[in-house]
Parts: sequence; structure tokens; C-alpha cells
Amino acid sequence: MRMYEIVLDGQLTSDLPASVGEVVRRQERGASVLSVPVGEKATLDAVLGLLESLGIGITAMKEVEVPPEPHASPGHTDG
Repeated sequence: MRMYEIVLDGQLTSDLPASVGEVVRRQERGASVLSVPVGEKATLDAVLGLLESLGIGITAMKEVEVPPEPHASPGHTDG
């Protein structure tokens, strides 16, 4: 899955409203990082518009590949 990662200036102290869409937030080295699925252009536009209206600066924005969640294959057992 491909995601846009938006690195903000400083820490975002509250969650984004659900109305902007599916956004995952994490803290990394004193900054907030927002992850938006690449296929969600409307969500990306809503997030960028909200950040601009709040005066929150963006340090970086990049497209990244997110590795799939590891899981055991069917029928596999340890032992």
C-alpha cells in the first residue's frame, strides 16, 4: 500500500476531525507524522486545507510504500 506522509512542524496536540477522512497520526522525534492513503485524494486535500486554515506548518511531504502486516501462512505451525 502506498501512503502520503506529512511531517508537521512540532506536535499536533489533538486528533483531526473524522470529517477529513482516514488519517493515521504518530509522533516521531518531536514531530507529528500524518499518513494518508495515496488513493484518497479528497482526504489529502481536506487534510492540507485544514492544516493551512489552522496555520500549521508542514516540514515535509512524501509518498512512501508501507510494508504489509506480517502474518502466518495458513496451516503453518511452530514446533
